[in-house]
Amino acid sequence: MKDVFRIIEEHFPMLNDDQKAAIKATDGPVQIIAGPGSGKTFVLVLRTLYILL
Repeated sequence: MKDVFRIIEEHFPMLNDDQKAAIKATDGPVQIIAGPGSGKTFVLVLRTLYILL
């Protein structure tokens, strides 16, 4: 596990298992389908950080 993901988990304990899986998915494109206010943009920002760092 990347150290950056450990840091993400420590700072954002409210992430559910599906959000964590979306953040760690780096093998190709990811489609996130969820309702308004569910954290889609937040997850995509964290995924970008995870990939870059």
